[in-house]
Amino acid sequence: MAKSPAGIIDGTPISMGGSEWIVPPLTIQQYLRLLPIIKQAMSSQDDQAVPLVVEVVTAALQRNYPNLTAEMVENMLDLGNLVPAYIAALSRNSSFAAPFQVPPTSTLQ
Repeated sequence: MAKSPAGIIDGTPISMGGSEWIVPPLTIQQYLRLLPIIKQAMSSQDDQAVPLVVEVVTAALQRNYPNLTAEMVENMLDLGNLVPAYIAALSRNSSFAAPFQVPPTSTLQ
């Protein structure tokens, strides 16, 4: 995925903490590293899934904003943007092959 002229990787704009942040999809390396966490989040109760989702969203955001910490992201996420940010982090690039699907997020809704 090419970077835009501003140096920001294309992604989904999400409003968090009063500002708009661009949440790019995870890289393949990040996805593979975080896959156990993603699977655990999918099978967890809502209260147990939230910290796992924060970890996934933080990893995606750090592609564009390397100085963000999980604590900072946790303070910006709320019930209105948690699921959209998670979906954005797991969204597939249009150049990915069809077998790659976004994992269901039903445990987060």
